[in-house]
Amino acid sequence: MKNLKRVLPILLIFVLLFAGGCKDKSDDTGNESDVVEFCGKQFPALVSADTEVARAFLYNGEYPEDGSFRDVTEVFAIKVTNVSQKDIQLVRFYVVTDQNEYLFEVTTLPSQKSVTVLEKNGQTILEDEKILEIKEENKIFFENGISLNADKFQLTPLDKVINIKNISSENISSDVYVYFKRVDENGDYFGGITFRSNAGALKADEFKQIPASHFMQENSEVLFVDYAKP
Repeated sequence: MKNLKRVLPILLIFVLLFAGGCKDKSDDTGNESDVVEFCGKQFPALVSADTEVARAFLYNGEYPEDGSFRDVTEVFAIKVTNVSQKDIQLVRFYVVTDQNEYLFEVTTLPSQKSVTVLEKNGQTILEDEKILEIKEENKIFFENGISLNADKFQLTPLDKVINIKNISSENISSDVYVYFKRVDENGDYFGGITFRSNAGALKADEFKQIPASHFMQENSEVLFVDYAKP
């Protein structure tokens, strides 16, 4: 009995030290600590020749994926890096654990850039779950990359509006779309979602101010401008 009494405190200390499971103390961008293991999975983890999951963590803050930016707590999040030389238009990740499967959807991730993306349905991951694999599906690259088309358009983004002017001599009859994403304090993209605003058709030298309710100068970046070419 005396030996058992000595062993029990040691076992208790062991459990307290190693029962952390999937818990990760992180701020809104998940940058408080350099976690190398989460739910039994080592990070960074190369998913394919094109993408890497730099880390995984539980996120507290605004939820961007449905455009609501509602406050959430302990939502499963991953940080994805495009390690290829091409701009990704769409890619989905499925994180498979011994108890569940989690979906992460990323749109518009330029070459060599990173994004923090939250689980598509706002799910958390339980502390006792173990990550078995990360699968990549539905990956699509932009055929010709992305561009601001600065030779045709002059952009002046402001809070919740974007000013755009057709500086070319061409009358553009198709809808002109401006695409943008949120950015975190480290300069990485925040949210798998990409927002867009429609300027409609633009005649040569025409100026428009278009609504962009999710664009804020302090934490947003215009990624590209696109329209249907004749």
